[in-house]
Order: sequence, then C-alpha cells, then structure tokens
Amino acid sequence: MNGVMNLKKEISRKRNNQFAIRLSDSEIALWNSKQSASGFGKTEFFLKMLKSTRIKVYSFNETLKALYNELRHIGVNLNQAAYLVNVGGYPEAAIEIGSMYQEFMNLMNKFQKFIDNPMINATVIDVSVKKDGG
Repeated sequence: MNGVMNLKKEISRKRNNQFAIRLSDSEIALWNSKQSASGFGKTEFFLKMLKSTRIKVYSFNETLKALYNELRHIGVNLNQAAYLVNVGGYPEAAIEIGSMYQEFMNLMNKFQKFIDNPMINATVIDVSVKKDGG
C-alpha cells in the first residue's frame, strides 16, 4: 500500500522533471554564492532567474567581416603611405593619407552605427514576468 501512495504522490507532483548541468569549480562557486545571497532555495532561485532573465544572442553576418577586411586594407595603405614619407615622397603621401582618412572616417561611422544598435542581427529571447514573479 505504501508503494501505491508514493506512486500517486509522484504522479500528482507539479514538478516531476529533473534538469542536470555540469559546472566548473568556479561556476558552481558563483552559483552557490548568488543562490545563497538570494535567500531562495535552489529551485526557486533557478525559476526566478529563468523567468526574469533576458538573453541576447548575437549573430554577426558578412557585413561585420567585410568591415574588418576594409580596416585591414586601410592598414596596408597606411603602411604604404608611411613608406613614402620615410623615403622622402611627402607630397604623394600627404594626398594618400588625406584620402585614407576620409575612407577611415566613413568606416568608423559604419562601426559607430553598428555599436549604437547591435541588435540588428540578434535574436532576443525574452520571457515576460508577471508582477508576482510567476
């Protein structure tokens, strides 16, 4: 009879699924520290964290790679300009440096726009939480 009672108890449990993860020593120490400081039990702490955390997943596409390659090309051009200055070709170098400066500023403006709004290529996983935390 006792086995039947335990079976009924398990069937009627609201939380009958287990979830296991592996953590490093420093990760488990961080978990224990935060969970302990919260004053919640492990399950309650995990559920509050799960329900109230906003996770941003960034997916950088070919645009960012292309900007990086442009920066590399500008670096090569700057090296060439520095060589011209070093061998006494200042007038040609001054013109080339002015041109590169404009190109560089355009590229920096593109980067600034990306930095100002990095969510362009991101997926946001957001769980709305009711006032009671549930």
